Amino acid sequence: MAGSGSDLKAQLIRDILKYEAVKFGSFTLKSGVVSPIYMDIRVCVSHPKFLTAIAEAVEQTLKAANLRFDHLCGVPYTALPIATCISTKTHQPMLMRRKEAKAYGTKQIIEGKYRAGDKVLVIEDIVTSGSSILETVKVLENAGLTVTDAIVLIDREQGGKGYLEERGINLHPVLKLSEIIDRLEVENLIQADVAQRSREFIRTVKPSLTPAAVGVGERASFEGRARSAKHPVSAKLLKFVNKKKTNLCVAIDVETTAELLELTSKVAPYVCAVKTHVDQLSDFVYEKVIPELKRLSEEHSFLLFEDRKFGDIGETVRAQYGGGVFKISEWADIVTVHGVPGAGVIQGLKSAASEKNACIIVAEMSSAGALTDDSYKKACASMVESNADFVIGTVSQSRVVKSPEFIQFTPGVNFELSGDGKGQQYVPPEVAISDRGADIVIVGRGVTRNGDPGDRARIYSERAWEAYEKATGN
Repeated sequence: MAGSGSDLKAQLIRDILKYEAVKFGSFTLKSGVVSPIYMDIRVCVSHPKFLTAIAEAVEQTLKAANLRFDHLCGVPYTALPIATCISTKTHQPMLMRRKEAKAYGTKQIIEGKYRAGDKVLVIEDIVTSGSSILETVKVLENAGLTVTDAIVLIDREQGGKGYLEERGINLHPVLKLSEIIDRLEVENLIQADVAQRSREFIRTVKPSLTPAAVGVGERASFEGRARSAKHPVSAKLLKFVNKKKTNLCVAIDVETTAELLELTSKVAPYVCAVKTHVDQLSDFVYEKVIPELKRLSEEHSFLLFEDRKFGDIGETVRAQYGGGVFKISEWADIVTVHGVPGAGVIQGLKSAASEKNACIIVAEMSSAGALTDDSYKKACASMVESNADFVIGTVSQSRVVKSPEFIQFTPGVNFELSGDGKGQQYVPPEVAISDRGADIVIVGRGVTRNGDPGDRARIYSERAWEAYEKATGN
């Protein structure tokens, strides 16, 4: 294609009609909605000239936007040939995201060579809700890659652009659906009444931009889950959540007893749990730390959550949990455990626990390049479900276990930063809850190292609670 940008767009729109990538009539969509317009860019694979024209238009858009990136990645499957054409033309490296990781060989879900921190430009064919782009972004971010921009051939103008931008992804459309309709009407390629019906459809029919639209599924209220909770620790936690109207857990990672107790007292009114790393304390003395932590937790109705991340054979974790200088099983309501050792690690912890103790399995981490792939998450989900007498949920970035019986704690939450330069990746509480399925958000430095900790905890608590109410329809 040659000529100015407007000439290129005009010809591309004609090609979209010529190759029947757009059709007008009456079409029942996947959602059940009847639409007067239907887009199908997949036909481009059968028409090399059309595919080339698409790739050139996308390339022109990325150059006009002055985007800088290390890799291209097409959303599977239609955008893959488009990204491939751009890669071969510009000599820009490409990554390929699989729908599922291979069960053999390298078991990669992302094919291609990259380094943690590399920036990826996502390519998509059509955006309606934006959920497909978000799904690809999540996979890339889990591999330690960075995504801030996406290019789409056609924006249907039904809310997806704003939805993506709220989640930190700038969307750059080559064409808007209204442009296509206007151009075809001006050139008498479609009737005026057809154009009007199509415009009205775009204006009035919007996709569901709800948790279900991005794979989270139905959300139950904390009140209902508290009533049906089977484990006493789950029941206690959910009652606190519902009573205090907060689903915030603050991670207090400090090195002295004084700091730990001072910060805990400040955030106590706004949290359902406080997460600790007591082995970081340089001056730990059980009698000076634990009784005061317990007093604060009882006075302000929150749980004590020791993020020990047990990850050894059963007998070793039994001794670590029930003994040593920390005596964790005596005071921690919840502890974390890695799934790597297998079910034996759960059995070991159980042997040192009482009904007042519970654990959660670390199924996903918020750090760049974490090795928690799909097969690991499935194994963790199985461990959760088969040990419901002790395991009450997961630490994860997605809904690893579907049943509302289990609680999802999501770390890496901060509404001001996207990362810390050391591998940590952040999302705001609204994204953690609506898109990633979080029940309880874990916030650390966003509260403890940024202004007044009590006020910061209040702000995070209010935002997280509002997001959960919205997700449950309350």
